[in-house]
This record gives sequence, structure tokens and C-alpha cells, in this order.
Amino acid sequence: MRPPPARPGAVIRVATPDDWREWRTLRLAALRDAPDASLADWADAPEERWRARLEGSHNVLADLGVRLEYKGLNPQAQPHRSG
Repeated sequence: MRPPPARPGAVIRVATPDDWREWRTLRLAALRDAPDASLADWADAPEERWRARLEGSHNVLADLGVRLEYKGLNPQAQPHRSG
């Protein structure tokens, strides 16, 4: 008798230029969901632009077993200050 399959766990990894297709799918979906986002700059972007966006970036992909998510960090971004 075989044991039941292991439950999928989250696998988090740094996104590389080779992940551009997954990144594009996730990023465009996020832009479509954001009312203030401009999708026009990226909707028709060529592969080279997506690869360049991930080169040396601080972006991670999280494979949750049922869906893929991303988080991006921009070390040059200014902190948001409310007030």
C-alpha cells in the first residue's frame, strides 16, 4: 500500500529572467485588478522588456501548490507616508 501524496507546501523563489512568462501573467492580472494602474505600458511589452524587469530584481514567486503569486520589492522606492 502506497502512502498518500504529500500536501503541497509553498515554495518561494527569487524570480529570474527565465521566469518572465509566469511573471508577465501574474503582473498583468495584478494591473487589471488595480484601478489606478496603467496596463498600457506593459500589455504589449516584448519578451526582452519582461526579462530586463526581472534582471537583478528583488521579486519572488510563491508557488502555493494551487496558484502562483508574486511579491516585488523596489529598494529605491521611497517609503509611503500618510498624513
